[in-house]
Amino acid sequence: MTLVGERGEITAEMMKKLHSVLHHLNSENIPTEEQLVLQPQSNNDRAVAFYFCAVAILIQKAANSSVSTFKYEENKKPGNWEVFVEHEHDTIGYLAAQFSCKLIRQILADPSGEMKLAELITSLENQVAWLKQRYAGVTLPKEVRSILKAAEKRHIPWRNVPKSSLFQYGYGRHLNFFRGTILANERHSSVLLTNDKALTNRLLHEAGLPIAQSGVATTLKQAAILAEKIGYPVVVKPLSGMRGNGVTLSIRDENGLTSAIKKAGRYDHSALIEKHTEGNDFRLTVFGGKLVGAIKRSVTIVEGDGQRNILELAEEVNREPWRNKHVGDTKYHIKKISVATECLESQGHNWESVPVVGERVAFNFVPNVSEGGCYETIWKEMIHRENIKMAERAAKTVGLQVAGIDFLTTDILKPYWETGAIICEVNAQPAFELVFERDQEYLDEFGRIAFETSCPPDVDMTLPVVSMVSDGKELSGNIVTALQKIGLVVGYWSQEFASVDDVPIRPEGKNNSSVSSILWNGSVEVAVLEVNASRIQKKGLEYNICSHLVVENMPMIEGVKAPEVLDLLLSAVTHKVIVNKDNLKVFAWANSVCSDKISFTAKENLETELLKELSAGFPDLLSNVTGGLADT
Repeated sequence: MTLVGERGEITAEMMKKLHSVLHHLNSENIPTEEQLVLQPQSNNDRAVAFYFCAVAILIQKAANSSVSTFKYEENKKPGNWEVFVEHEHDTIGYLAAQFSCKLIRQILADPSGEMKLAELITSLENQVAWLKQRYAGVTLPKEVRSILKAAEKRHIPWRNVPKSSLFQYGYGRHLNFFRGTILANERHSSVLLTNDKALTNRLLHEAGLPIAQSGVATTLKQAAILAEKIGYPVVVKPLSGMRGNGVTLSIRDENGLTSAIKKAGRYDHSALIEKHTEGNDFRLTVFGGKLVGAIKRSVTIVEGDGQRNILELAEEVNREPWRNKHVGDTKYHIKKISVATECLESQGHNWESVPVVGERVAFNFVPNVSEGGCYETIWKEMIHRENIKMAERAAKTVGLQVAGIDFLTTDILKPYWETGAIICEVNAQPAFELVFERDQEYLDEFGRIAFETSCPPDVDMTLPVVSMVSDGKELSGNIVTALQKIGLVVGYWSQEFASVDDVPIRPEGKNNSSVSSILWNGSVEVAVLEVNASRIQKKGLEYNICSHLVVENMPMIEGVKAPEVLDLLLSAVTHKVIVNKDNLKVFAWANSVCSDKISFTAKENLETELLKELSAGFPDLLSNVTGGLADT
């Protein structure tokens, strides 16, 4: 991004206001351990560039975005600054930069100081509150973020597939997909299976696991016959579905059955009729065939005080700290939704009703935490070992690597056969954020374990990706040819042309494809990417991991040498940087950064050295690449 300044006097009063606004944002909205160190700048122009970057970073941090990096440097036009500001989400990053620019312009356009500091602070706080709401709408689910953190720690790249809920991880031939907590190794048939409650029950019963007596009905008549056969009270569920939608518990007569079948019919034309089982509701979470955590779930109940209405009582519940661990996130709040309204009406109330003193009012029929229910962590020592084994067997029976086993029992410290406990559902996409009190450390550990069920720690997911900063296409062309000669599928990208295995990504003409067309192409075994410094200036680095970097010359932006581009590329390198020692500017840069990844060679040997390093770094894939070089 380029900041274009207007030459004019920057007064001491302006600088004082800028500093005061930044200090307020830093001290009042950011935890102490994450606050920026506000360093003095050598002149006012430089200070304004610093304040722009700092405000853009801090306002994102205040909105719960995990960012910290920024750079700023004056370019050859006095008053114009090149700035790099990290962002986690494009929308939030853009809005933060836009607001920072607007705020600074407001202050600099007010030399008389008429605008009061309090007005600026109020504007700032309003922007932070608004961005928190926007961030809550675009941020990743906590379980997904913990899984992606596990990938990042192993230097495995990932991205959210544009305009979808799918995620990809691993470049080229290592490409895999996942959605939510359904990971790449999860069998499609197992996921489909658990969406059919009747079929799941049959397999669990066949395996000797405890389930309720049940049957499937497609008409009210069939449901009535089944209910009589099973014996009231019964439970009615849609045959497929989740989150307790359409479920009715403890039905005791045909009138209740009629209403329940109608309710279930909103979600599926078939209904599962089950014998009602008394007990507490537990979610047992299983990763890779082993129990990793458990929670006990319950319906939220408020007690009337004869003064406040039900909506006001719900708002008090929503202020509980655990429901607000992440600002702007209302996932665990009681919400004014149809299922809650229906539950209140079944008790003779609505949201405006004022319950009498001591009257207990429930907000849902089933203990669904994501719709306002309650929970508590259940430690492994509190669960009978036979119940643990039962949950693990259930996950294996339906073939799931990551599973949530919903278990009803009156006493989880006793084996299931002693209490008449049952498995009521097996879930293929369990939320595990709540286990262990929403503690981030535990959540990250869960993410790691879940990710490793799909991508074991001993699996190398690194793709050979070579970034080229060169004088022309000859060096890249020779490298691509040498790699192709040993039978590898090479993806090549430059500003003008992109291809996979020598087949153009786009028809003849201007290349409008991005680097993603190479890196996220599952057939690519090696990627060779030409660096375009001007594109990086406009779009940023379009990848955050590359194995090798070859620097033949210094990158240029509008005729000006841009060593900051090399700094950015170096931060992405996992293996080696091969530098042309004959170029004095490049040689000086390499010595200034003091990286143990850098090796030096003469210009004519860049190709040979790169192929040797590729062979050393990826011996299974590229062991005979130097032979290809000799042929070339």
